Amino acid sequence: MKQYFILGFFSILTQLVSAQVGPNQNNEEEHNSIIKFNLLSPVIGTVTLSYEKSLNNDASFITTASYFTGELFNQSVPVKGFSAALEYRFYIGETPIRGYYIQPYARYQYFKDIQTKEDELSVPGVGLLMGYQWVFLKRIAFDMNLGPSYNFSNLTSPGKNYSASDFKPFISGYWIRGGLSVGLLF
Repeated sequence: MKQYFILGFFSILTQLVSAQVGPNQNNEEEHNSIIKFNLLSPVIGTVTLSYEKSLNNDASFITTASYFTGELFNQSVPVKGFSAALEYRFYIGETPIRGYYIQPYARYQYFKDIQTKEDELSVPGVGLLMGYQWVFLKRIAFDMNLGPSYNFSNLTSPGKNYSASDFKPFISGYWIRGGLSVGLLF
């Protein structure tokens, strides 16, 4: 149920941000939205999609959603989960959605043990990505980024099956977030 609430919230927020962006001022066709798929996420058993909306020449707003499938490095683990992030991207330059950028973000992750059905892990976090986005053939985006993150974990394990130390540093404390995405402009 939490997933549907968060995805609905992001959908509404994206529409509100879209309404604030004015129409194209010149006559040439300009694509200012991108749907992206993170090519690295399947390695760690997730499916990650992002939606980027250009706000002006040097900024964009991004919503990202991920689903953890329970496969970690080709090994099955008894955990499923999701994450959602709100991100604001500052481009260094005057071309919309192209070039070097700095991107602060806030992210929420939720995981549940599907065997015990009672152990849960909530992970709010913040971070800063730095990267570069190319656009070629006017419609294809290639995005590469890396940066530090800090996560605050909240573990609920009534049966004491897990402790917070089982998840460090991945889920609690400093870590690294990165991505290599391909997308379609529209």
